[in-house]
Amino acid sequence: MTTTQIDRYTILRSLGQGTSGTVFLAHDPKMGRDVAVKVLREDFAQNPRHRARFEREARAIATLTHPNIVDLYDFGGSPDHSLYLVMEFVPGQNLGQLAQDNAPLPESALVAIGLELSAALEHAHETGIIHRDLKPENVFLNRGRLVLVDFGIARAITEDSPLKAHSSSRITEVIGTPGFMAPEQLQERPLDAKADIFAFGALLYFLTSQRLPYQAKSPYQLLNVMRETRPLPLNELRPEISSRFSNLMQRCLSCDPAMRPDSMSEIRQELIATLRDLGGGDVRQLLTDFEAAPEAFAQNARDKSVTHLVNQLKIAARDQDAPRAQSVRSRLAVLAPEHSQVPGMEDVNRLLSETPEEISPELAYSRFTARRRGLLMLTLGALVMAAAGWWIATHPSSPASVSSPSSPSPRGTTTLSVSATARTRVFVNGSAAGATPGFIPVTVPSGATHLEFMGPNKKKLKQDLTLSPNTQTHVTVEWKSFSLRVKEAPLD
Repeated sequence: MTTTQIDRYTILRSLGQGTSGTVFLAHDPKMGRDVAVKVLREDFAQNPRHRARFEREARAIATLTHPNIVDLYDFGGSPDHSLYLVMEFVPGQNLGQLAQDNAPLPESALVAIGLELSAALEHAHETGIIHRDLKPENVFLNRGRLVLVDFGIARAITEDSPLKAHSSSRITEVIGTPGFMAPEQLQERPLDAKADIFAFGALLYFLTSQRLPYQAKSPYQLLNVMRETRPLPLNELRPEISSRFSNLMQRCLSCDPAMRPDSMSEIRQELIATLRDLGGGDVRQLLTDFEAAPEAFAQNARDKSVTHLVNQLKIAARDQDAPRAQSVRSRLAVLAPEHSQVPGMEDVNRLLSETPEEISPELAYSRFTARRRGLLMLTLGALVMAAAGWWIATHPSSPASVSSPSSPSPRGTTTLSVSATARTRVFVNGSAAGATPGFIPVTVPSGATHLEFMGPNKKKLKQDLTLSPNTQTHVTVEWKSFSLRVKEAPLD
């Protein structure tokens, strides 16, 4: 494009070019500010259907007002010239450049990015708009402010489907960036906010690991990879990453939309808890500090996490919470080996005096839950005795018959524990549940349950079980015989 003027906007230079058009830095003399002008190719502008969709989407995006979403100032064009959008110019690096220049990104920076991005998407979803093209190049960081750009462009531009797939309902054209697109998007199925949740997980997975969760040479092969494999958990690629953050990204990347988090609000709450586990902090200030001095930020973030974990280890020892103590000590061993045995932590050493091999996850869990059940029984017993005394005092003619309460257990759920003869990753209904050794028992809905186990040398075992409610189910994976042993017992 050779013109230096588009309506009143003076083109200064190109900011980038894609298959659908070019983004320019321009100056708006009327408002006295620099702007970003995205100019679409003329063949799109000359197509009436594309033009109608573009104008409809541009008006919809103009309704979004959020500090983490780029402002849309204007749109225009004619069938004889390219359509254009005039947006806020956001200086600074996109997240792709930022991650490449500062890899590996500290977990606290990743969580802060996730919190800001999820806030933007939550606002958009509440307005009834999905992005459909989340990727690092569409998110910018400028003086601590994270900004999501290109909202609505994906909905305004249609590309021919490379899969030629058919849908029984209305068709969603395949648009977006392979590697960050949800499987339902690749299959031309109707989309909702769950598609953005998948892309959100893929984006953070990429920023954390510098690799895509699913990789293939074509969209068709990509769908097969999604059906047959699961992404390697982030805390296996980077052991210093917390299980909470790693498991959340695995849930976002579930191929079945029903297994993903229900909303960006749910994701935000989990990220808030993750940041608290890392020592907390103001999100905008964290991003400002990271952007200003990435190396110093990484060291400070590590020190803050270590201090927080040491305190959590003391609390776990005080509460006799062996699974939590083991988990925290394992993280300390990675983040700061010199702190794995903290002076004065005799209670921790006593609690964990047996090796991880001698304390099975299910045994540690049963000890912890037994203590909790004991406290619960004492409390319930006291309440029942007090109620019985009141009844006898107020109803002297009534027979004083008091039955001992049974320990309540959740209805419709099963406690699942897993052990294996070699390191094994565990997936429940398509979502990551943890890994052995050190698998912490999880509560899952009873009924039909699909289990997957990934062991050494990419070995895989699958099993469909019907889990009974109010039970403890333990699965042992025997990789030598390539078999599973299942033991089920009622909850105490």
